[in-house]
Amino acid sequence: MTTLSAKQWRDLVHELPIDPDLPIVDAHHHVWDASPLPDIEAYSPDTFLSEKVGSGHNIVATVSVDCRTNYRDTGPEHLRILGETEYIDRVANEASRRGGRYAGACAAIVPTANLLDGAAVGEILDMHRELSGRVRGIRLLTAFDESFPAPPQRTSGMLPMRTPGMIMRSDFRAGFAELVKRDMTYDAWVFQHQLDEVIDLARAFPTARIILNHLGGPIIGGRYGNDKQAAFADWKRRITAVAACDNVVLKVGGLNLKFAGVSAIGRERPRTSIETVAVQRDYILAGVEAFGPARCMFLSNFPVDMRGISYTVLWNVFKLVTRGFSAHERSDMFANVAAHTYGIRLPASVVPTAPV
Repeated sequence: MTTLSAKQWRDLVHELPIDPDLPIVDAHHHVWDASPLPDIEAYSPDTFLSEKVGSGHNIVATVSVDCRTNYRDTGPEHLRILGETEYIDRVANEASRRGGRYAGACAAIVPTANLLDGAAVGEILDMHRELSGRVRGIRLLTAFDESFPAPPQRTSGMLPMRTPGMIMRSDFRAGFAELVKRDMTYDAWVFQHQLDEVIDLARAFPTARIILNHLGGPIIGGRYGNDKQAAFADWKRRITAVAACDNVVLKVGGLNLKFAGVSAIGRERPRTSIETVAVQRDYILAGVEAFGPARCMFLSNFPVDMRGISYTVLWNVFKLVTRGFSAHERSDMFANVAAHTYGIRLPASVVPTAPV
């Protein structure tokens, strides 16, 4: 039996893009020449730019988010993470040089910094912004569950390993204060049982601008066993509680990771967009219902989500699920909220249909 490559597997399902003219800001993706994670493909700048242009969807801008790779190979260890900002800024400049549908790639950059360094992290935050005017904030990985150990990272010496309760630590809060002082955004990646920590953080820093990643990290397994109904009910209760914090916005996506139990990873063939909607709709709509369209943005999370779906099919899923929303609401979720949150100037041809 011939084993298919990851791309050959995705190509078993081919679809034309739905609503191809709808402007999209891909609010969360990564770019790397060599993957920092096991079982995840390389996603070079050329591959990423080809995806943006060749998917058939109208991707007018994107947000590149921390992926713990592309760091400097030399120099002081605590400064090596600055290499990612330099790398992604070059990708953005190349996209701008090419112009046309390439333009807008990596229009905003969200690298990382060790907030556990407390007030000292301010130096790194300033250096990120000096290296690129596209830097908007940072993300420090904090998602932790004993049942899902973090994969090994080549950069573990430069950044802290994920441990329980990182967001609640006093040194994290001291570092977070430096972020808020500079009016920089914070992308929070946690699992659903950690959402109370995000609420505590949002309340402790009411002027902070927090972006909750991947629908707040719904999971199946671990403490929830195989009880999908109980896990979903717990996640929905928690995500609704986070939504009460008006300084938090929600990234809707990341469901093609393995954690939520609704991806096609491991299946003989990928799901079509209609089949994917059937298993992911409840999470997507519950998230949007909790936060409202004016506080939600869609994302690809490529190439991580690429393990379970193709780029064209993924955006078809979001478009199918939102068919019942108004044009204003869809414009918010697909472009305006991300553009507003990350300070992205959309092309003149993309006229916002509703204020954010």
